[in-house]
Amino acid sequence: AADLPPLDEALRMLRHGGARPAAPSPAPGGGGGAAPRMTLAASNSGALRAAPSPRAEPAAGRVTLTNFEALLALAGEKRDMRLKLALEAEVRLARFEPGRIEFELAPGGSPALAQTLTQRLQDWTGERWMVAVVTSGGQPTLREQREAKERERRSGLEADPLIAKVLAHFPGAQIIAVRSKEPEPVAGPGGETHYDDAFEPEED
Repeated sequence: AADLPPLDEALRMLRHGGARPAAPSPAPGGGGGAAPRMTLAASNSGALRAAPSPRAEPAAGRVTLTNFEALLALAGEKRDMRLKLALEAEVRLARFEPGRIEFELAPGGSPALAQTLTQRLQDWTGERWMVAVVTSGGQPTLREQREAKERERRSGLEADPLIAKVLAHFPGAQIIAVRSKEPEPVAGPGGETHYDDAFEPEED
């Protein structure tokens, strides 16, 4: 601002089309860096205005995980199947929020799972996550939930009169597996649900 001409001189310069000589640049090495100076530009109306300062570009977007299903989907995208299977079979989730995960370790789970998950999350999201193992409050693992649903479905089939008659007719027979003709829903990267397009229903 110290280099700006007085207002009357600036107006006189604009009227006569004159220019004020530029101030000499400070000699190298003299008393620290020079203070930034405002650049004057003349518009068609003759008014003086300051040139706008350049704005910083916005930072690139980062991966945001809002739920446990999104974390599983991300592990699948990164092709880290060992971690994905461990999350399904060893994690009894107690708390999940962006930046923090708490879980119980299922019997037989790896004690190093929390440390491994912390490192993967930082690599994949670019942010630090707090991953802690707690002693209580965890829900059943995803594998345990699937197995519970399978047992429930088997119990329902065994109670069906037709199935009960078949089992009674063949002593020692048992229901090995229950398969649905409907495609299983799959969680996407953002937690949304979609269905496997490769599923082909069986013919009756």
